[in-house]
Amino acid sequence: MGKYLTVILGLAAMAFGAWGILATWPLLWRAIQAMVPALFLLGGGLAVMVGLGEIRDSLGRDQKTEKPKN
Repeated sequence: MGKYLTVILGLAAMAFGAWGILATWPLLWRAIQAMVPALFLLGGGLAVMVGLGEIRDSLGRDQKTEKPKN
């Protein structure tokens, strides 16, 4: 009985969620529009940090692999 109850409650939650999205679509759309610039800012910052880390690792490896000149 528990499996069927889970499916029924899941379907009810999906129906309630779909109704909520349709009822508040303009607000949801505005929230999505507001999140896009923030995501670009965070994604760009992450890309810069990863790139700088790769450059730092690359420079460290180059210095370690160079043979001392006598």
